[in-house]
Amino acid sequence: MKAGLIVNLKKARIKKIVEEIVNYLLKNNIKPLFLKAEAIFLGYDNYSDLEDNLSTIDFVIAIGGDGTILRTAQILKGKEIPTIGINLGSLGFLTTFSEEEKIKAVEDFLNRKVNIEKRLLIKVIFKNKEYLVLNDVVINMGESSRMIEINLYVDGELVNKFNGDGIIIATPTGSTAYSLAAGGPIVHPSSEVFIITPIAPHLLSSRPLILPTDLKLKLLLGEKNPPAHLVLDGQKVFLLNLGEEVFIEKAEKHFLLVNKKERTYFEILKKKLKWGF
Repeated sequence: MKAGLIVNLKKARIKKIVEEIVNYLLKNNIKPLFLKAEAIFLGYDNYSDLEDNLSTIDFVIAIGGDGTILRTAQILKGKEIPTIGINLGSLGFLTTFSEEEKIKAVEDFLNRKVNIEKRLLIKVIFKNKEYLVLNDVVINMGESSRMIEINLYVDGELVNKFNGDGIIIATPTGSTAYSLAAGGPIVHPSSEVFIITPIAPHLLSSRPLILPTDLKLKLLLGEKNPPAHLVLDGQKVFLLNLGEEVFIEKAEKHFLLVNKKERTYFEILKKKLKWGF
């Protein structure tokens, strides 16, 4: 077997944590594979070909925080490889295993004592290039700090012109991220919907909108707008100019997230959002 390790190198004691995981993998005849830069930093130069072996990897261990999971989704490029998230951060909606559970998480995965959740991915087409997004697509006002107008088209029909600081197109997975902070709804991750949330809208009538994923969306800046920023999962940032179109649709593949068998989504919500229990 082969396991891909994607690591946030900025986390405290990261070398020690990775060493413990690597030792466990090797003892169980599982070959670890790293990204080249991370392998060099951690001292595992012999295992530095993760991206060249995506088709042969059996599972991935993402060590860091939710941002590490989002980066993992970018790296996997639609490959449906189960991903175990080890949380070394604070919130951890996606990295559901704690540092103390890191070895048990792998053991439980190998013994099929986990749930593997299929999470919706968004396909974004911008300037004839395709990108996959797990959390959200954001258009914001960028460096201008001026209100922008964003036209939303659904299956070719102009639905609304959002005036404000920007707009978020989130997946159910991303409903507890930026979209939630901007006033969007919490949506169960098993749902197959797009969540459209305006950011600081100029009109009170501009409310969040939930749409089925069999629809195709297009975003376009309104006339006389300054350049804006297009941000994908907080990982990739592009300059969006007047007349440039952003196409959004459901991806064919899903992101496979490993979770504890006994842990429900509502338990995660109650813990992470500190609901009154």
